[in-house]
Amino acid sequence: MKNEGRMQIAQVVRATDHGTIVQILCVDDGGLLSVYFEHKPFSLFYKAIQKAGLKLKGLQIRYDRDRVYVPSLGKTWMSHAA
Repeated sequence: MKNEGRMQIAQVVRATDHGTIVQILCVDDGGLLSVYFEHKPFSLFYKAIQKAGLKLKGLQIRYDRDRVYVPSLGKTWMSHAA
């Protein structure tokens, strides 16, 4: 993945639907953080995880301001900068 080295690594704790956006609460070496998705990108993200037989909780991701990359799937989704 291009610029993958600049992405931070975290593990997903849980997802919370806030109506207009979905918050993915994660943990990394610095503590808790949030990544945000609009509903359609989150739905695609979640379906791909389920299809691969993975669980959201504990999933390792790489992220930056605009993207979420799942190394175990080799796929990237656009996040929502809140």
